[in-house]
Amino acid sequence: LPHWRGEGSPPVSIMKALRLARKWIASKSGDGQVDHILLRPINPDSSESKYRLTYFYAIEFRVSPYGNHITCLVLMDGTVLEPKFLPWHEPGPTNGLSQ
Repeated sequence: LPHWRGEGSPPVSIMKALRLARKWIASKSGDGQVDHILLRPINPDSSESKYRLTYFYAIEFRVSPYGNHITCLVLMDGTVLEPKFLPWHEPGPTNGLSQ
């Protein structure tokens, strides 16, 4: 993924990220109102991480009904991440101690 130091223009502009996200949300729910857009580093807390200078857009949409929200993640190479749905598993019994 492209690196960006947080200065100048990011590798993917906010307008391009928004176009990609709108296309993605149209395929999922038909339409949505943009609630907010965040530009975030993948791993901001580690100066040793290879992802420290790797950013992504998190674009949150309000969708009908009832004002639910769906978040679209756009990477700095223009990739839109698809959610991975995992089957639900009931938690196992615990002995009262945190693991």
